[in-house]
Amino acid sequence: MKTTINLDSIYNDTIKFAVLSLIFLLTLASVFAVVPDPTIRNVPGEYATIQTAIDAANPGDTIIIAAGTYDENIVIDSKTDLTIQGVGDTTLIEPSLGIGFAITDSSDITIANLKIHTTGTDSHGIWVGGTPNEYGATTGLTVQDTIIVVDGYSTGIYAEQVSSPHTGWLIGGSEHGNFITINDGEGGTGDGLDLHDVSESEVSYNEITLNDPTKSTNVLWTAELSDLSNLAFEHNTVSGSSGSEVAVLTNFIETETDYDISGVSFENNTFSNWGLRAIRVGAGNGDGIISSIEINSNTFEMTEDTEEVIGGTAASDATGTGNTFNVESPATIQKAIDAAFEGDTINVADGTYEGGIDIETSDITLQGSGFEETTVIDITEDGYGFSIFSSNITIDGFRFEGDDGTGTGVEINYEGEEALDNIIISNSGFFDLYYGVYSCCYTERITVTADVPGGTVFQDITGGAVWLEDDYAGGVFTVENTLMNNIGEDEGDGIFIYGANQVSIRNNALAGITGDGIVIGSAEDGFELTIADNNVTTEGYGIYAGKDDSVSYETINISGNIIEDNDYSGVYLSDTYFDILTFSENTISGNSEGGIYVYEVSEGAEATFSRNRIEDNGNEDGWGDGIYVEYVSGEGSTLNITDNPAISGNIGKGIYIYSIDALVTISGNNTIEDNGQAGIYVEYIEGDEELPATLTIEENTISDNGGESERTGIHLLYVESADVSINQNSITDDSKGLIVEDTDNEIDATSNWWGDTEPSDNVEGNVDYSPYCTDSSCSATEEEGQTTVDEEIEEELDLNNQTNNATDGSIVIGGEVKDIEDYTGGDLNNTNVSLETIGDVNVSIDKAVQLTTSSGATINLTNANLTGVTVSIPNGTTILASSSWDGILLPPTSGTSNGTAPSGFSVGGTVIEVGSSSSVLIFDTAVTIMLNGVTGSVGYKPAGSSQWVQITTVCGGTYDAPENPTFPGECYITDGTNTKIVTYHFTSYGNLNSNPSDSGSAGSTSGGGSNSGGTAFSYGESGEEEAPAAEEAAPAEETAPAGTTETPDTGLTGITGAVTGGAGANLATYLIVFAIIVGGLLLYMKVRKAKE
Repeated sequence: MKTTINLDSIYNDTIKFAVLSLIFLLTLASVFAVVPDPTIRNVPGEYATIQTAIDAANPGDTIIIAAGTYDENIVIDSKTDLTIQGVGDTTLIEPSLGIGFAITDSSDITIANLKIHTTGTDSHGIWVGGTPNEYGATTGLTVQDTIIVVDGYSTGIYAEQVSSPHTGWLIGGSEHGNFITINDGEGGTGDGLDLHDVSESEVSYNEITLNDPTKSTNVLWTAELSDLSNLAFEHNTVSGSSGSEVAVLTNFIETETDYDISGVSFENNTFSNWGLRAIRVGAGNGDGIISSIEINSNTFEMTEDTEEVIGGTAASDATGTGNTFNVESPATIQKAIDAAFEGDTINVADGTYEGGIDIETSDITLQGSGFEETTVIDITEDGYGFSIFSSNITIDGFRFEGDDGTGTGVEINYEGEEALDNIIISNSGFFDLYYGVYSCCYTERITVTADVPGGTVFQDITGGAVWLEDDYAGGVFTVENTLMNNIGEDEGDGIFIYGANQVSIRNNALAGITGDGIVIGSAEDGFELTIADNNVTTEGYGIYAGKDDSVSYETINISGNIIEDNDYSGVYLSDTYFDILTFSENTISGNSEGGIYVYEVSEGAEATFSRNRIEDNGNEDGWGDGIYVEYVSGEGSTLNITDNPAISGNIGKGIYIYSIDALVTISGNNTIEDNGQAGIYVEYIEGDEELPATLTIEENTISDNGGESERTGIHLLYVESADVSINQNSITDDSKGLIVEDTDNEIDATSNWWGDTEPSDNVEGNVDYSPYCTDSSCSATEEEGQTTVDEEIEEELDLNNQTNNATDGSIVIGGEVKDIEDYTGGDLNNTNVSLETIGDVNVSIDKAVQLTTSSGATINLTNANLTGVTVSIPNGTTILASSSWDGILLPPTSGTSNGTAPSGFSVGGTVIEVGSSSSVLIFDTAVTIMLNGVTGSVGYKPAGSSQWVQITTVCGGTYDAPENPTFPGECYITDGTNTKIVTYHFTSYGNLNSNPSDSGSAGSTSGGGSNSGGTAFSYGESGEEEAPAAEEAAPAEETAPAGTTETPDTGLTGITGAVTGGAGANLATYLIVFAIIVGGLLLYMKVRKAKE
């Protein structure tokens, strides 16, 4: 068979195939040719100059410049992703003339770790081209770890304005900041940074210094042909400018179209040595808007009296906090305050500053260097130091000096619609003024204080040291740790408070006060008044409440004060009302018109005087009492005078109560002696049948009271519908121990020591004084059904002889007949105690005895062989028991776990028995069993029973002060280490361990050990800046060195044309040859096959 071959067809097909292959391979070649590997290029070495290395560089390359001085004007044009890096300041780019680096139409260029030094005008360290020279934006420029020094009227880094902004610049950065210094030279001193139309960029951690600035700005950042956003200026140190140090402006150069800036952050920068201001933000020309301005945590070093600190048309819209203004004379405090934001601090150095300073910014701190001749606020006649119109102000460490007793140190003279709040004045001195601190109006909280006692001083104040009025009537006023001397030449007071809701006056020393010491002029429905630990000596009253109007507080606490040698009363509470009044641990002595005067203890109120020394008060006219309470009146009112070690030596009476129709108790170791009149004088004790007045005087030492003609211990005048008891006192060395006049009531005055075994001559009036004590210990006159015991008991007590038996439903206890079915005593009131059930045991009450101690202290039962257990019985507690009780009271002993445990428990190994082994003892006052080192479940077993009962009730209150259970029950409380059982009965008590089978957990239990199956009982242990006319294109306020208006003359030819040669071109050649060979081979094979 003959085969015909069409060679033309084969040839044509082959040519087509080869051409297609060639096209494919050329495409691959082009891809490989444009992605060369990153290269490190070294200068000198591979490249003689920096420019030749840059010209040869490809994207991703790094040019390393060795140490040396390079006289070059370097051009970076149309480059991408290029790093130029020196080896530190020994790599010096120092052109003899012109710009250091000129960057145009490039992106992601990094210049790092070298030094640039340029000289003259238009000789910028780094120049970035823009629209004026027909260049586009440069993005991603980074300059780090570089020193730029410019001598002359040029800029460290200059960015030309551009219609589409430069973006993504980082000048500096954390640990990579630059040092930019501009020195005086040809044309003057230029700018540090001129950043026109640079957006979304950060300038941070740089030091930018202008030396001998003229028409100079450290940083000029502007929107000219573009809107900008997110400009961050942070952690920079800026110094020296003729105008602003940092100016962020719109339309500074270009004025035809307004552009805006959104988002400007100044944070953690330090500004110093500025010309007009530190920061300017707003429009340069036109009406451009700058918004979202934040100025936070910057430091402003104010050493000259400049125009302002922060200015510009948008300054008032800025927000900020945490800034610090360091003011040094002749800079002014007022300009720091005017620039401050909420949360800022103003530190004022030593020097003298003019007063008349207004504070209208809230939440700022003004900190002086101290008042000892250091930071002085000079106040002119009738002027003021600071006047406060805002809240949350702290003034600390200043010295306020007046003019011959005129003017006010700090005034709060605000009368706005809302009250001010939280004004603190501390560690300051006020001298030769009319008022030290004065507030007239609406302020919620004012504090005058010091870090140490006497740390705030008021000296030679003619009007008043601290005068605080509160028309808000909700104020909280505190005055503490002050020293006041020579106050009130015009009868002014030391501390005057009017209308505050809560007052604390603590640890102040007041002396040489011509008026009163501490005055509470008025208060309506106040919460708390505390006057504590003050030392007051005046020519008026020591403390005077209710001076101008009535005073009312829920709680008044006057404690720890030394009120002495005042010309009037020590403490005078006139027209003063309270729920609770406490006088404690005061020394009130030598006051001419008496120690303490209280107008009234009104309905429902309680007043307590305790642990005070009230001595030697009164005057030569023969009057002035130790304590004088005028009225104790109204249902529920109570007056307690207790445990005062000295009410003595007063010219008048020791204690004088004018009228009682409620409850008064004078008891508990008061010593009332050597008073010029009666020790205790009570006039008009009158209640009614439904609510009798009650007066109890007991356990006091009353001696040597009265004058020569009549010495009287206690004098009662007019007693009606009253329950009066005078017991267990020592009333001695008085002509009359007790005088009772105008009463039909028989007064109970039994069990007192009268200093005589036959007291009949010491008692006058309708008085029952027997039984009485035969010696000072009162040991011989125990009442029936009562016994006196030691405070500490470790052995069993036989009380059988002192125990009384019930007769016809009544029983004598403490000499008083008690109805068992209507029992009142201890914690009980009108309670039927005839039959009580404890666990499963019924207890019929047939016996009783009251336990007392001679000192009135708590009785503690302990056992030396049973450590960690203490049983406490309050003084005066009565034991109630059944007839089977043998009268023996046992201290705690170890018991046994015998008996049936509550379901789910077993009785642990810690068991105590207390009281009686054979009888359940019940108490009319709750007793406490203290088990140290014990936690977990506890229970009890009544005497005579085999059934253990779990104690499930947790005591209310706190561990230190648990509340009592309901009679006759029990409760427990633990602090995580120890347990207390509060109970009305004595039985056996022990720990209860949860049984593992019940809890679902395995593990063993032991007496007093822990139990993995449950909770067991356990033991254990930038020029002048004036805005240019609108038609002018070159503004004069922030005058920047001109940007180059033509392409910079660098002495070098611009880069044009394509790059040839290199690895990419060689690869293309190889691929073409390869394609020809492959094409020929395929053609040969196809022809051959066809021939075959």
